[in-house]
Amino acid sequence: MISVLSTTPTTRGLGRPLPLLVVGVLLLRTILLFAAGGLALRTSAAPAGEVMAFANLWIVPVDLISICVVWWLLRRSGRSLGDLTGRFRGRDVAWGLLVLVIGTIALQGGGYLGNLIVFGGPPPVDDSLPAPPVWLGLWSLLLMPITIAVAEELVYRGFGQQGLMTMIGRWPAMLVVAVFFGFQHAALSMTSGEMMLSRVIGTFIGGIAFGIMAMRFRTLWPLIIGHWLLDVLGLGLPMLMWSLS
Repeated sequence: MISVLSTTPTTRGLGRPLPLLVVGVLLLRTILLFAAGGLALRTSAAPAGEVMAFANLWIVPVDLISICVVWWLLRRSGRSLGDLTGRFRGRDVAWGLLVLVIGTIALQGGGYLGNLIVFGGPPPVDDSLPAPPVWLGLWSLLLMPITIAVAEELVYRGFGQQGLMTMIGRWPAMLVVAVFFGFQHAALSMTSGEMMLSRVIGTFIGGIAFGIMAMRFRTLWPLIIGHWLLDVLGLGLPMLMWSLS
C-alpha cells in the first residue's frame, strides 16, 4: 500500500495534529449525512419513510464535499489525489470484478448477520411507500454509484486507513476504519433505531473486507471500480426498477 501521509505528528501546511485530522475526515461523511437527513426530516411534511427514500439525492453533494476536502488536505501537504489512489492499470478492472464478488459476499453476509442479531430474521418491509420518480432512479443508477465509490474509498481506505496505518499499524487501522465506515450508514436508516443498528453491523463487516483488500492492492482503483459496480447492482438498479414499477 502506498503511504502518502506523513509519519510526523503534523502534516506539512495543515498545522493540526495528524490523528485528530484523520479522525475528523473519517467523521466528515457521517456528520454531513446525519445533518442532511435530519434537515430533510424536519422540513418535509411527508412521512419519514418517504423522505428517507430520497436520501440518494443528498448523498451525491455529500460525496463531492468529501472528495474536495480530501483533495484540499492533500494539496496543502504537497500531495495529490493520484498519490492517494495510485496509478491506474488495465488489470485493475479485472481486480475490480474480484472486489465486486468479495464485497457482495461480505455485505450480504454482514446484512444477514445484522438482521439476525437485531430482528431475529428478515427485517420488516414497508410496502406502503410510493415508488420514487424515474429521475431519482436514473440519478441513483448513473451518478450516485460513481460519487459514492470515489468518495468512500478516498476517505476510508485512502486517507483514513493509510493515515492510521502509520500510527497504530495495519490491522488496527483497518478495524478502526471499518467501524467508521459502518457507523456512517446509520444515517441512511434514521427512521428506525433497529434498522440503524442492523445496517451498521452489516456494513462494518463489509468494511473489514474492503479494508483487507486495500492492504493487498497497491492502488485504490480496484476498490473504486468494484465499489462502483456493487452500488450500481445493489443500489442503483433496484432503485430504478422500483421507480419504474
